[in-house]
Amino acid sequence: MKDKIAASLTMITSILIFLLPLLFIGVLAIQQAFNLAETVSNLKYEPGSSFYETVQTIGDSVGTILPAEAATGTETTIKEFIQQTIPFVVSQTIKVIAAIAASAPQLITSAIIYGFMFNIFLLYHRDIRNFVITASPFSEEDSGKYLQRASLIVTASLKGQFIISLVSAVSSALLLFILGLQPYFLPLVILFTILGMVPLGSGIVVVPISLFAMASGNFWPGFWVFMIYSLVICNFDNVMRPRLVPKEAGMIQALAIIATFSGIYYFGLMGIVYGPLVVILLMTTAQIYLDHKQPALEKL
Repeated sequence: MKDKIAASLTMITSILIFLLPLLFIGVLAIQQAFNLAETVSNLKYEPGSSFYETVQTIGDSVGTILPAEAATGTETTIKEFIQQTIPFVVSQTIKVIAAIAASAPQLITSAIIYGFMFNIFLLYHRDIRNFVITASPFSEEDSGKYLQRASLIVTASLKGQFIISLVSAVSSALLLFILGLQPYFLPLVILFTILGMVPLGSGIVVVPISLFAMASGNFWPGFWVFMIYSLVICNFDNVMRPRLVPKEAGMIQALAIIATFSGIYYFGLMGIVYGPLVVILLMTTAQIYLDHKQPALEKL
């Protein structure tokens, strides 16, 4: 095909297989997030309510361990904590949903820019690559190797990290079916996928929920959620990462944490991706430069 026709068909295909399903999932996730916010906001601490019974059950569980006075104080503390936390959770959830809705014009603008840039790179990527190689201070061969190596490492790293995060997120969300959270499957998958880019991952949410279930009378469901997550899902990263992420893209845990949170500070939510990406590029550039200088250093 001619380049322009091929580029246009590629653009249409990317919209059909990626953007439209993503939009559909996003709408469902927002709807389920609204339902979650409404459910939490309707929780009332009054006799006869399920929320009241749950707090009483937790208090009774604590009472079997601590002295009577300490148990009474603990129950009061739990009640006050939950009463203060619920409005905060609801308000923050509504703020996030409102921010997503308010960012719709920006998302549309970004989609238009994406379309134009994607189309331009499809048509002129050879010219752009030749320009970068020509402007590089290295030889044409070294510059070509740098672009090829950097591209492979970055692509494999992002794909690998996303696949690992998505598999862990879906598994964690399915695991919470045991505790009756299936109506909020999509928001949980999205949340866990984002958390998967950060050390500790979905455990930030799954572990407290399982412990709360164990303390509130659902001991065995909460126990099995905790055990399956600890023994199975936590090991997904160890099993999948060596097969999906190249060793050259690997970062020590401390550097990964710094890269992630620095990315969030400078780029917002997308900094979860951009932060590690920038660090990987810098490490790759430094390593290739050292490899280039190594023969000269050996002659000294």
